Amino acid sequence: MSIPAVNLRGLTAVTPSRKDLNLSESPPRSRPRVIPIGRIALVVALIAAAVAITWRMTTPISVTLVRPEVREITESIAASGIVTGRREAQVGARIPGVVSELLVREGDRVAAGQLIARISNEVANAQVDQARQAVNTAHAQLRQTAVRPRRSELEAASARVRQAEAQLGEVLPQIERAELGVTQAESAVDQALANAERARANVRQVEARRDLAAKTAARYRTLHDEGAISAHSLDQVVAELTSAEADKAVAEQAVKVTDLAAESARAAVKAAGKEVDALRTRAVAANAALSAAQADFRTVEAGPRFEAVEAAREHTYDAEKGVEVAKTQARMSDVRAPFAGTVTDIETEIGVSVGPEGIVRLVEDVEPEIRLSVDENNLSELRAGQRAVITSSAFRNVTARGRVVRISSRVDSARGTVEVAVAPEGPTGWLRPGQTVNVNVVLSERSRKVVVPASAIRQEAGRSVVLKVVDGSAVPHQVDTGPARDGVIPVLRGLNENELIILKAENVKTGARVRAGK
Repeated sequence: MSIPAVNLRGLTAVTPSRKDLNLSESPPRSRPRVIPIGRIALVVALIAAAVAITWRMTTPISVTLVRPEVREITESIAASGIVTGRREAQVGARIPGVVSELLVREGDRVAAGQLIARISNEVANAQVDQARQAVNTAHAQLRQTAVRPRRSELEAASARVRQAEAQLGEVLPQIERAELGVTQAESAVDQALANAERARANVRQVEARRDLAAKTAARYRTLHDEGAISAHSLDQVVAELTSAEADKAVAEQAVKVTDLAAESARAAVKAAGKEVDALRTRAVAANAALSAAQADFRTVEAGPRFEAVEAAREHTYDAEKGVEVAKTQARMSDVRAPFAGTVTDIETEIGVSVGPEGIVRLVEDVEPEIRLSVDENNLSELRAGQRAVITSSAFRNVTARGRVVRISSRVDSARGTVEVAVAPEGPTGWLRPGQTVNVNVVLSERSRKVVVPASAIRQEAGRSVVLKVVDGSAVPHQVDTGPARDGVIPVLRGLNENELIILKAENVKTGARVRAGK
């Protein structure tokens, strides 16, 4: 069966809606998310930095390579030192005393033996006076010994003997009486102690009675409160307690009285003992005076003897020597310079007590000396007699020569240094004690050494290193060096003249990629 043709002309095409097609509407589209411009810039900057770092890490640094040179150089050790004298001293007083005069100032130059200060010493002056008095006495004794005795002298000597005998006879009975007093005082002490002990025993008995009365009174009060006893019985017990307490007070007072008596007796014993000692001292003195008077009488009676005259002369001579010794001791109060030099410190002032510890500090600057503290690692290269060059930043146009005169046998363990003494040669008027100077100790006058520019050496962990290029990287290589001079540093060990090293080592990090520049 055929389908009839349909005329479509004049018809309008209609598009069906979602509703007509029974389709649900899709949700509305959301707005596009906006990223802040600042954040985008930060991301771009981080990416750029990462690219730059990567480029720098992968791109070799251009460096200049140099070869060490071999030069003839003068090897030396440089150190700073202090100008001192070959001799230094704390000049003090030989005897203790008070500074009465101070005749120098800091910076003064003094000659050997020059008077620096005077010390006031009353003891030394008194000793001089005593020695002079001893001389006068010795001369008087010599004159007395050398002449024949007169009758009046014999009578006077005899009178002195009788007087000494009388004094001794007077003091001996006094000693006996004093010793008896000591014995009596000691007996009084014993009696007082016994009385004190009896008084204490009585106190203990009274205390026991009082304690018993107190317990009885307490028990009777309870019985009275319970109605078991009468008030009269309680009053009797209380009266007994009161009496016991009164007896205790009396007994304690008796103890105090006996203690005071014992103490007084002890004081009496002590006083009596002192009196005996004093009298015995008087007896000894009286006996000595008697012996001296008797000897004097015998001497006067016998007249001058050759031996006595000679002894008196000897005694006079000894006394005169004593005066000289005392004067010498007194002159020790004059403080003088033991050597020529410069006063670097005044350590006291007038009116201050001093002793041998020091009044001034003196440095011998006629032949100055420079003391250096040199690293102990250089000890094997140092020798006495080595030449030295001395300079000072205070006197830039002055240079002095010197020689090593002494190397200390001791190393300062705390600092790791050894002291080296250098003696300047030639004019040294510009050197001052205490001045800091620079010293180069010459180890060898002319020797061939490998040298590199100072910029090629750097320090890593306390070591001197140069940088070599190994497989395109900067690799440190340890070397032993000497002191720098004229912009170059001598390499003692670890490098030869055929090796290439980086010129400016401080500008290159260890391990950095490098390439040789033009």
